[in-house]
Amino acid sequence: MKIGFYQYRPVFGNVSHNLNKVVKKLGDVQADLIVLPELAFTGYYFKDRAEVMKLAEDPGKSTTVDTLTALCKKKKLHLVTGFTEKAKNKYFNSALLIGPKGVEHIYRKIHLFNEETKWFDDGDVPLQVNKIGNVRIGIMICFDWVFPEVTRVLALQARLWSHSGMPKRREKSVDGGDARIVDDQAPSPQEGLDLARSILSGCPDGYHPWRVEIQKSDRGRRAAVRVWFKRNALRGEDSEHD
Repeated sequence: MKIGFYQYRPVFGNVSHNLNKVVKKLGDVQADLIVLPELAFTGYYFKDRAEVMKLAEDPGKSTTVDTLTALCKKKKLHLVTGFTEKAKNKYFNSALLIGPKGVEHIYRKIHLFNEETKWFDDGDVPLQVNKIGNVRIGIMICFDWVFPEVTRVLALQARLWSHSGMPKRREKSVDGGDARIVDDQAPSPQEGLDLARSILSGCPDGYHPWRVEIQKSDRGRRAAVRVWFKRNALRGEDSEHD
């Protein structure tokens, strides 16, 4: 895979100018993946949340995304780009993975830096490894790198995916939807702990972590992991398991 990046200085608030500049610069590029900066089209630094609200876009209704998708289709490449995202009444410092068919994944920055906490909502999308052809990639944004848990979760996901014969993760609802169970397997009991933490980081909306079970399997060479989530309305029940 041929990977590149384009680092430049956006004109703050001039999305169309910045977009045209990126498209022009990448017009002659031959690559499989290009990475663009954080908040690549609005620029950075915002004075307040109102300024974010004015400049943010919904990726599903975005001229910027449509233009980048057309570029990816024409050049047969993928982009990871910073994006000032609007999602209903929330605003995120996001990164989009865009391919020839459009947006493939949206990551929302978990570790907001300094005054970003006043401008943006906390990221609410679990860390996720994505595939481009036969290559696995993980996405983080700026201040995320300070926290080793981010790279550890992504590296663990990529490693687990590389084991042939490992069963796929299974999820199901029980008790009429009042609880959800996630079943998975890890190559070793120690990695079972890491896997459980990874699953817990993706707690579904409206639920809270309730119980974790890790059992050795295949004569101790693997670990079966089961994580339970319960509806928030039931948080006061079965407190002995919390």
